[in-house]
Amino acid sequence: MASITKIDGYRQMALAFLKMKDEGESELFDRADELILRAACPRYCFSCLSVKLGENEAVLGDGEMRLYSKTAVKHLEGFSKAAVICVTLGDAVDKAILRESVGDLALTVVMDAVSSAMAERSVQIAQSLIGEELGVKSFGFRFSPGYGDLGLEHQRRILSITDANRRIGLCLGEADILLPRKSVTAIVGMC
Repeated sequence: MASITKIDGYRQMALAFLKMKDEGESELFDRADELILRAACPRYCFSCLSVKLGENEAVLGDGEMRLYSKTAVKHLEGFSKAAVICVTLGDAVDKAILRESVGDLALTVVMDAVSSAMAERSVQIAQSLIGEELGVKSFGFRFSPGYGDLGLEHQRRILSITDANRRIGLCLGEADILLPRKSVTAIVGMC
């Protein structure tokens, strides 16, 4: 488990989610950002696995994970290894959003967008830190369960392979939805 100590570059993404042009236009945005920054405790964990590709199947490790997915095969083509990554902002973000939803729905919507952007940016930062740790020369296109033909049912195996529940407190709720909600799992080829 590793913590992400500084998150930058997410505010423009959040503004795009909200279809806002300038963060300076909104005290609401600043308040939401402040509440999420106070609550967020971004952490990540990962496993590095070998990649073997078939026609419509990618096998990670020694069969630890089988992805029956043309999307996975396409994005892992040319790579002999893959990082399986889990990132979470922590359950305090979910609690902060829920707490504010009782009184201010507009603030809740902006907090949701800010935390979604922060979670995405945290995955980018985690991938970069993993690259530094492992001496990765290049990464492929990062993809997640729910993207293309890669079903959400793969979430459970990703969490198991990375031991994400124990390491960063990430688990699955109903319909294979990640909990805490502001969390991401991803697979990326690397060499």
